[in-house]
Amino acid sequence: ELTYDVAQNLADYVESLSYIMMELDNVTREQLMCLQYLTVLLIENYPKLLPAFQIIACQTLSTALYNLMQVHGTVLDNFLASIGK
Repeated sequence: ELTYDVAQNLADYVESLSYIMMELDNVTREQLMCLQYLTVLLIENYPKLLPAFQIIACQTLSTALYNLMQVHGTVLDNFLASIGK
């Protein structure tokens, strides 16, 4: 079970990792798995967030998806395929 503070900070972690991946020449499977794991945690803990942080979480997910679209290859496809499982 995540503490409230950690749940609030998940959005920052997800967004930061997506920006870092956008700058990498090659995103490894392990790096993508870290982002997937944190994204799933953010989604699972969404109902626990205050409404203001829920808005931030939605913006973060949009930004992360956009950033992954900028990465060469099939990073976005691989990310989305694993999130849905």
